[in-house]
Amino acid sequence: MSNLDHLYKSINNIKGPDKARFYDEFQDEYENSYTIFNAAKYSLLQVIEEVKKTIEYKKFKTTESVILDMTIDPQPFIESLNAIASFIKQHNKKTYDFDSEKKAAITKLKNHFLSTIFDDVKTLEKEIQDNEDKINKIDYGDEANGDLGISALKKRIADNQAKISSTHKACGDINIGLATFLGREELLIEPHRIKAPDEHGNLQELDDGYIIKRNGKPAMNLSEGEKTAIAFVYFTIQLKDQNFDLSKGIVVIDDPVYSLDSNSLFQAFAFLKNAVKNAEQNFIFTHNYDFLRLLLNWVKHDWGKACFYMLKNYYDGNQRHAYLDNMDKELSTYESEYHYLFKILMAFKSDGTIVQAYPIPNIARMVLETFLMFRVPNNDKAYKKLETIGKTTTFDKNKLTAIYKFTNDQSHITGAGFNPALVQETQKNVEYLLEMIQEVFPEHYKILQESII
Repeated sequence: MSNLDHLYKSINNIKGPDKARFYDEFQDEYENSYTIFNAAKYSLLQVIEEVKKTIEYKKFKTTESVILDMTIDPQPFIESLNAIASFIKQHNKKTYDFDSEKKAAITKLKNHFLSTIFDDVKTLEKEIQDNEDKINKIDYGDEANGDLGISALKKRIADNQAKISSTHKACGDINIGLATFLGREELLIEPHRIKAPDEHGNLQELDDGYIIKRNGKPAMNLSEGEKTAIAFVYFTIQLKDQNFDLSKGIVVIDDPVYSLDSNSLFQAFAFLKNAVKNAEQNFIFTHNYDFLRLLLNWVKHDWGKACFYMLKNYYDGNQRHAYLDNMDKELSTYESEYHYLFKILMAFKSDGTIVQAYPIPNIARMVLETFLMFRVPNNDKAYKKLETIGKTTTFDKNKLTAIYKFTNDQSHITGAGFNPALVQETQKNVEYLLEMIQEVFPEHYKILQESII
C-alpha cells in the first residue's frame, strides 16, 4: 500500500509550467497538450485509487477471494507528459538560439528595407558612377577631345616653370616687356633662389619663384598701374607658349590700361598691338576713351574688319539689366566723348528715379568743362568762367549759378549722398545747361545737334 501511496502522490505532484511562461507562438498548442495531460493524469490517478480501494477491501475479507481485474496503464499519461516536455525543449531551444534568431530577423528587416529603396539605391549608384567619371575626366582629361586634365595641366605648368627657371629667359622677356609697357626701367623681375636640403641632406640652390625690385631693391607698395603692367606683360609672355598657336588662337584682354596714367598709355598700346596683332581673333574691353581712340585708329588702318560694341543698361523697376549693343557712332566717329555726352543730355527725360538721375550731374560737368575750355580759354576755375559768360552775355545769372552748383556739388558724391529731392531738379538743370550752350554759342549748338541726329 505504501508503494501505491507514494506512486499516487508522485503522479499527482507532476504539474506543467504556466502557459504564460512560453513564447506566444507556443501558448495555444501547449494549452491543448496540457489539457490532454491533465485528463490522462486524472484517469491514471483514478485507476490507482480503485486498486488501493480493492486492496483495502481484501484486508477486511481475508477469507474471501477477491478478483483484481483492473490494470494500471501509464502509457497515455507518459505520452502526454512527453508532449509537455517537448514544448519545454522547443521553448528552451528558442531561448538558446535567440542570438541567431535575432540575426535572422535583422536580416529579414534589412532585406525588406532594401527592397523598398532598391530603385533609389540604383539611381544613386549611377549618379556616383557618373560623378566619378566626371572627376576622372577633370583629373586626367579627355584624350579623344583633346582636353587636358588637372594632372596634365600641373605637369605642363611644372615643365614650363622648370624650363623658365633653368634658363631665366622668362625674366629677360618680362623685363623688356615691362620697360616697354611702362616707359621706364626702374622695375625688374629677378629669379629668387633659396637653399634647401636634398634627399641626402645636402644643401642645394633651388629656384623659388621671382622677386620684384625697384632700382635694385625689393619693390614695396606697387601702384595699381604697376601691378596691371606686370600682370599684362606676364600674360603676353604666356602667349608665346609653345603649346599655344597665336595665329589660330582667340585672345581676350580686359581693360589692360586700367589704373595706368596717361604717360604710360601710348607705350602700353604699342606693346599690346605688337603682342596680339597676329592672333586669329582679339576681344579687347576698356573703360578708357583715350585708349578706345587708339584701338579705333589701329583697327581702321590695319585690320580693316572689326566690330565695336558697348555695354548698356536699362532698369525694370529697381532691377538693373545689361545688354550688348552696337557702339554709338558718336564714340566711334569723333575724337572725344563730347558729342556722345551731349547726346545723352539731349535725350535725357527724367522718370523721377534716383537710378536714372544719378550719373547725369557728372555727365553735365564734363560737357560744361569741355564747352568752357574753348569758349573761355583761360586757366580760371569753372565758376570764374561762368561769371565771365554772365558778364559778356545776357544769359540768366541765376541759371548760371544753378548750373555750377548742380554740376560741381552733385558730380562728386557717392550714391548714398545723392539727395532724392534733387531728382526733380536734374531735368531742369540739364535744360539750363543746354539752353546756355545754345544761347552763348548757337553755331556750336547747331553743329552738335546735327551731329547726333
